[in-house]
Amino acid sequence: MASSESRDPPPYEIVNNCVLPRPLEYDVEEDVWARVDGETITVGWTDSAQAVTGSILYVEYMQDPGEHLEAGTPIATVEAAKWMGVIRAPFAGDLLEINGEIEGRHGVVHPVNRSPYHAGWIGRLDPDATVADALEAFLPVDEAIDAYEEKMDRLDLDDCVHCNSFEI
Repeated sequence: MASSESRDPPPYEIVNNCVLPRPLEYDVEEDVWARVDGETITVGWTDSAQAVTGSILYVEYMQDPGEHLEAGTPIATVEAAKWMGVIRAPFAGDLLEINGEIEGRHGVVHPVNRSPYHAGWIGRLDPDATVADALEAFLPVDEAIDAYEEKMDRLDLDDCVHCNSFEI
């Protein structure tokens, strides 16, 4: 007999095989996610970003905790199989913490590839503005779904591909 209990929706959405956890906010064009932690904001790269770059070979931080960053300031450089570039601060604020677990990491599945929303976070910032103002350009997951579908179509991006040990 089938159960008539209602089921909670999953804690994430899927767009072209890319995972978007529900409690986060997204800057779709920059492929950055944000999680509010009281008055601070933790940021990282989205599943879509790590899939587009391919296997991340190396991350090197360009900024140290305690430094003030303007929006757009490079936080770290990334060398990947299909891409080399920088991860930028999505808003102005003080860099409180960097993720030492993602720096370096040659020869292993990189935490940003394996766990972009957990172990692969990039930094924690104390925004100059209020949290709401700092995240003004970010979208809640329900709006990010449509924006990601449009972006992936516009840029002719393939579906996200995950490593064997990928964590949602």
